[in-house]
Parts: sequence; structure tokens; C-alpha cells
Amino acid sequence: MVRRAVIAVSVGVFALLPGLGARVAAQIGDTDQPQVQRSSNSGRTKAPAKPKAVRTAKKPVAVRTKAYIVALDGSGEFDSIRAALTAAPGGARILVRPGTYREGLVLEDAVTLIADGPADSVVIESPDKDGILIETSDAVTVRGFTIRSIAGRNEGKFYGVDCQQGSPVFEDCDITSDSLACVAIHETGTNPTFRRCRVRDGSAGGVFCYGNGRGVVEDCNVSGNTLANVEVKTGGSLTVRRTRIHDGEAGGVFVNESGGGLFEDCDVYRNQLGNVEVKDGSAPTFRRCKMREGKQVGLFANVNALGLFEDCEMFANTLAGIEIKSGGNPTIRHCRVYEGKAGGIFINALGKGVIEDCDVTGNGYAGIEITESGDPVIRRTRIHQGQQGGVFVYSGGKGTIEDCDIVENARAGFEIKEKGNPLVRRCRINGNGYQGVWIYDAGAGSFEYCDLTNNVKGAWLIADDSNARRVGNKE
Repeated sequence: MVRRAVIAVSVGVFALLPGLGARVAAQIGDTDQPQVQRSSNSGRTKAPAKPKAVRTAKKPVAVRTKAYIVALDGSGEFDSIRAALTAAPGGARILVRPGTYREGLVLEDAVTLIADGPADSVVIESPDKDGILIETSDAVTVRGFTIRSIAGRNEGKFYGVDCQQGSPVFEDCDITSDSLACVAIHETGTNPTFRRCRVRDGSAGGVFCYGNGRGVVEDCNVSGNTLANVEVKTGGSLTVRRTRIHDGEAGGVFVNESGGGLFEDCDVYRNQLGNVEVKDGSAPTFRRCKMREGKQVGLFANVNALGLFEDCEMFANTLAGIEIKSGGNPTIRHCRVYEGKAGGIFINALGKGVIEDCDVTGNGYAGIEITESGDPVIRRTRIHQGQQGGVFVYSGGKGTIEDCDIVENARAGFEIKEKGNPLVRRCRINGNGYQGVWIYDAGAGSFEYCDLTNNVKGAWLIADDSNARRVGNKE
């Protein structure tokens, strides 16, 4: 089986608009932007399949009151965890006392493994294989361990934890790997749960779910990994709740190749690439998540991305709070996009999207920018108090914008040029620092039943080479 690392290009650099009275420059797109970016990521090549032990009979079931003790100092019944697993009956409870156990584990029967000591004091360190490999559908619980695969030092490629069967539960563990992902979840029917775990500082990804695997990640901290902190692909689907996903050397969450999942109440921040990137027809759901302080975009919906984003916050990102391109068509509802160092929402290169009941405010450039045949539907959204314009449409950008408030922006409420041609209905375009609508350089547009009163420089400024269809507006 092969895990592949995929390097894609994630973009959306904004060009600074010139000062008062000058022509407004476009955002710079992929092909000519100066900062070439790596993508969010994928996995790595999987190690060769390991043969399973042949057993002639199922282990007897453990007596529930019995606990088996593992201790390096000889104070327990066993001095290695592997020896305890071999000797103990199925369903055994094994307590492991503090120390570093230099052995990789293959769990083939029901078992409860408990670190019997303070946090970080009981270490499973595998020099030549996965830290823990799950090869059973029986009940497995692993609690309180530091789990490391250090096989990369010997040019091996293994996971920290490899879940390829069953529904094991990992609680309060610290997991890393110096070769493949810290945690792998794969194969149909696999559905582990990770609670209160740290998944960190891996040489590849953090949590990697693929090949129709399922899993639950709750109250975890996933950080500092070389590839995406969380990646879901090829039919994989994760449920991730109340988890911090941060400071990755690549992306925060990367959902690609028809991946899915549900992300609720997560905080995704300070990742080097997009905090969240969705592409390739993937359709995850994000609710009440924060995507903040990213070194690039907050949310990047690319290459036919779908998905639902509700009640999320995208703020203080270096590039756009949200970028939609290349046929991306997500649904974004009740989200706040604010205080970005560049623009709020950037739709380009045939991007689409449905944006409803959102609040876009206080961004460095245009609140919403539409270009290169971008064609979103924007309804009941408030676009206000931007440091430049409200809505900027150019280079063939389109869009249907209905029942929105475009108010109190530093420049024009709408700025349209270069064959930009939006349809604007029943919008309130008031209190902007320039005109309500400014159209030039062969721009166009249709404005129906809008309120364009109380803008500093009046309702309209339309150049001789441009035109606008105007019906029933209040000026």
C-alpha cells in the first residue's frame, strides 16, 4: 500500500491598492505572484506490509479484577510490554510503570494498556516499526503513554500509531513519528477515537485519514508537523471536535481527493500554508471553527471544492480570510471574516460559492473581491468598515449580490472595471468614503432597487467607456 505526499500550490496574494484618485490595482493571482508557495500536503510511502502472527486458538478471556504489571526495574511480572501482551489473556488490563520501553507494539487482541505514572513518564519508543499497530477488531484502550516511532533514524518509514482495523480508543497520549505521519487511520471499517491527545512535531503529517478510514478526534492538540497537521483524503472521514490545530510547517487541515468529515468548535491557527484547504470534490462540514492568524489564507476552497462552513470565524490572516478558485463551490453561512491583513473574501479563476448571512468587516483591502470569471452568489451579507472598498469586481468577474449591506467602507461601495459585470439587487450601499458605485475601464453591471444614498462623493461615478444597467434605485 502506498501513501503519497502531494505538493500543491495554494495562492491568493493581494496587491496594495494605490492612493486617492489613482487607478485601483488588482490582486495578483497564481501565475504572476512573487511568493511561490508549497501546498498543503499528503502522506508518505507506506512501509511494506508486516506479516501477522499465526495463532492456533483465541486467547482465553482475562479475569476482570486481575492487572498485569510491567516494570523495567523488575518490580512487576514483566519487563517488557510485548512480553505482557504475549502472556496475558484477551481483554487483560496491563499497567506499565515509568520508563522508556524500546519496542514497537502490535495489538492483536482486546487489551487495556494504562501508563501507571505521571504524564510523559511512560514512553513507548520504537526504533524499527510503528509505535503501536492495531490489528484487531476487539476492544482496545491505550491511555497515558508517550508513543514515538524513531524508525526514520534507520531509514525506516513507519507511523507513530497505525490504525488499520477496529475501533481502538487512545486517551491522554503524546504521539510522534520521525518518518511517516504521527497517526494513520485507514481501511474500511476502521474507526478509532483519540481523546485529549497531543499529536506533534512529526516529520510528515499529524493525523492522516485515508482509504475509507473513519475516526473521532476530540479535545486534542495537533501541532508542529512538517506536512498538514490533519489530512483527510480518498474517502476518509474524520469527526474532529474541540481540537487545536496549529503552528504547522505546512497547512492546518487539508481535505482532498474526495475526503470528508465534520469539524466542530476547533481552533486552527498560525499554520504556514492555508489554515484550512479543501479541494478535489471534497465536502467536509465545519461549524463554529476559528481559522486565524494564518501565514496565508484562512480558508482555501480550491479545484471543485464543496463543503459547508457555518458560524465560523476567519480573522487576522495574512492573505484573504476566504479564497475560492478553480471551480470551488462551498456554502458559507453565518461566518465572520474580519481584520485580515489583506482582503476579506477573494473569488477568482472560475470560483463560485454561496455566501449567506455573513459579516465581512475591517479587512485591509476590499471586503469582497471577484475576478477571472468568479461567479459567487452573495446574500444578506454585511460588508462594512473596510480599509479600502466594499466589493471590487474586475477582469471578467461576475456574481449575484442580493439584499446585502455595503456600508461605511473607506473607498467606493462597489468598484468595477475590466469587464467586471455583477448583478446587484436590493442592496443598501451607504456611507462609503467615495461613491456608492464607481465603474471605469470598460466595467459594467446591473443595479436593481438598491439604496445608494449618503455616500461621501455621491451615488455614481461611471466613466465614458463603461456602463451600468440601473432600475428602480434610490439615489
